[in-house]
Amino acid sequence: MLAGDSPATDATGSWKWTIQTPDGNSIDMSAKLTQDGQKLTGVFLDGFDQKSFDIKNGKVKDGEVSFTVVRPFNDDTITVNYDGKLGGDTIKGTLNVKFGDQDPMKNDWEAKRGADDASTTQPTTQP
Repeated sequence: MLAGDSPATDATGSWKWTIQTPDGNSIDMSAKLTQDGQKLTGVFLDGFDQKSFDIKNGKVKDGEVSFTVVRPFNDDTITVNYDGKLGGDTIKGTLNVKFGDQDPMKNDWEAKRGADDASTTQPTTQP
């Protein structure tokens, strides 16, 4: 491995995490991220309905990772701001979810870098 090419400081890869819904279910989420300097781009896959969305405002600076996902939901939008500290194959931090014009809800977030099959993640929500 070349110096400066450490995975501990590079967010590139396939990431997976689980969120808890207000009704107690859990949903698997994933993203494929690409880091270029301090710029972070990628695609987010929502395990709720298997729809993909480009991430926005992605950046990595001094091990701090942040990006935003904006998606339509019914007749409104959901905006999720992810912030976390990159450490090896883990990003740990907080996310803020905003439904339409409601006050944002804050939650813990921990993503793990995993296999390249992030696009096949299935929801774990029970009917």
